[in-house]
Amino acid sequence: MVRPPATTSSAPTSGGSALTIGRGTMDSTVQAENGRALGGTDLQGIGVTTGLVLLLLAAAGVALSVGRYPVGFWDLLTIAGGWVGIGPGRAGVGETDWRVVELVRAPRVLVAALCGAGLALAGATLQGIFRNPLVGPQMIGVSSGAAFGGALAILLVLGAAALIGLAFVFGLLAVMIVYLVSRQDGRSPILMLVLAGVVVSALFGALVSLLTYLADPNDTLPAIVFWLMGSFAVANFTKVAIVAGALVLFGLPLLMMRFGINLLSLGDEEAEVLGVPGRAHPMDRPDLCHGHHRLDRRDCRHRRLGRPGRAPPRAHGGGAGPPAPAAGLGPARRQLHDRGRYRGQDPDPGRNPPRCPDRHHRRADLRHSAAPDPAQGVGGMIAARDIGFRYPRNDAWVFQGLSFEIEAGQIFGILGPNGRGKTTLLKCLVGLIKTSAGTLHLPDAIGYVPQGFSTPFAYTAMDIVLMGRARQIGTFGSPRAHDRAIAAAALADLGIERFANRLVTSLSGGERQMVLIARALASEAPIMILDEPTAALDFRNQSIVLHVLHRLSRERGLTIVMTTHHPQHALEIADAALLLQDGDRHAVGPIAQTLTEGHLSDLYGLPVRAAEFDHGDRRSTAMIPVLHSARQASP
Repeated sequence: MVRPPATTSSAPTSGGSALTIGRGTMDSTVQAENGRALGGTDLQGIGVTTGLVLLLLAAAGVALSVGRYPVGFWDLLTIAGGWVGIGPGRAGVGETDWRVVELVRAPRVLVAALCGAGLALAGATLQGIFRNPLVGPQMIGVSSGAAFGGALAILLVLGAAALIGLAFVFGLLAVMIVYLVSRQDGRSPILMLVLAGVVVSALFGALVSLLTYLADPNDTLPAIVFWLMGSFAVANFTKVAIVAGALVLFGLPLLMMRFGINLLSLGDEEAEVLGVPGRAHPMDRPDLCHGHHRLDRRDCRHRRLGRPGRAPPRAHGGGAGPPAPAAGLGPARRQLHDRGRYRGQDPDPGRNPPRCPDRHHRRADLRHSAAPDPAQGVGGMIAARDIGFRYPRNDAWVFQGLSFEIEAGQIFGILGPNGRGKTTLLKCLVGLIKTSAGTLHLPDAIGYVPQGFSTPFAYTAMDIVLMGRARQIGTFGSPRAHDRAIAAAALADLGIERFANRLVTSLSGGERQMVLIARALASEAPIMILDEPTAALDFRNQSIVLHVLHRLSRERGLTIVMTTHHPQHALEIADAALLLQDGDRHAVGPIAQTLTEGHLSDLYGLPVRAAEFDHGDRRSTAMIPVLHSARQASP
């Protein structure tokens, strides 16, 4: 549970202005700026809504009074007052004025307003799902498909009910065709969906042209053309009721699911991890999760407390497992062979300090991790036994034979060269993809911080943090005061409450990363998984993010798993680390045993040296790569 802010804590700094972190109380100025974030009144939103309503009423007034038969302003007010029981109404104006306004123009204005509302709702929904503010019914083929269905009904003289039905059926068919055409490897990328929509729209447009060519030019063709152009000339109050009923029937569920649609605008993977309301998470579907097992909150609590007399759940078989080592390699495959070693001259070949005992003859012991003993069960918040992954139709294993346990409150670092499966492993841990072999035990809720974050829409920081509450909000729910209080407390706990009403697109990289950490914190998940949380950040913001993660682990008991390309980061805050090389070659264990000169040198293929130095009242160790220097190589 995220608690209200209490005390202040800040990262060590060397001066200058930067992002301040901590659990500080907000002054009156920040509280005034963040009224919406803390459950106050959103004056800006109320103002915008009021302005739009007044604009709509003004447009309706103009439409009711202007035309070939003009109606005076006061006469219009008298008629409108009669609708709400104020004034004489019909008796106060001429019969012709009343008939023109109430029987002719009013139904047309109401139908136009309702149709506009439906189109706006459909457009906003499609833009959120497709993550593109330019997407609309016309772009993905819905309008062209419906036009073809209606034109076909007119050509076949099927009647009004059949016309509406065929328009709906072919509009739906167009969407299905777009989806099927865009599918690649079981997924539908947004760009492919849009391009497929353009193609399908052109196809149905060509079919409509064919129907107009075949239609009778004296009877059917004018009917098709006028129907395609659209008209409210025959509107009446019966049709107003039909349109209003359809809008309520189909539009109200969309309005109720608006929070989930906003989640979809972040992308399929991120929305899936957050828990899109109404969409099953892979961890909730055993039939889709090879070797995955969920741990409910009670299991996780017992593991954290270590209650006696309760055996932890045991793993079940997860599949065939990774293949045996290739012939001729045997146990030597567990170590990095020569092609993974640095071939340059060792700048200090005789150096072999006691802190790196594995550097005997420059040979690192980068081995398989030992699998947990099945007789002892599984004891961590996350427990992996011989897991492996490879992509479909690809014989090469991204990784295999991984076995590790991550205890509650630990910080677990994952390191390795580019393309060695770090992000793939994280996707397995958060449930986005299933492992190809082995058994993986996970809790039922995980907070996820992706490597990069972008959105085409103007969300505020509070909006983004509230998305972390998706699992608690539900399918047809919207954030309540309780959810807003938790989100505001998460922002305040990180000292970034002043960003609550700022657009995420206006924040710097470090500020945006802190907002994403606050979102994971607001989810109240016991585990936070971060994919390169310090990527593209400067030194100071890297230090701030690391300080926050360390504090959350120590003070909140959060289990944190992160990937990084900086061994120094893992050395500073992590309790254990996993080094990923090729296939089944990896090392896992406490930081002191894994982040050594020998292991890192073999991992990255160049010498890495440990340098000790004093900083204030503490002694630190830095891992420094010995890079090839063109400056030194030149004569």
